[in-house]
Amino acid sequence: MKDKKIQSFVEEFKEKGTILVCDTITTIEAIEKFLIFDNLYYETKFENGCTRFLKSDIPPY
Repeated sequence: MKDKKIQSFVEEFKEKGTILVCDTITTIEAIEKFLIFDNLYYETKFENGCTRFLKSDIPPY
């Protein structure tokens, strides 16, 4: 079961194609795990101390 915070990030990514996450590495890794599980391809960029997930056509793994 997804944590509500993680689930909201994943839903926002599905809708917008991008999210900016300013949280712990544990949260970022959980988001990555669920994006991969949902077959959503992404790339990440480090931006002002935060991680931006951007929709991609290339698998991250």
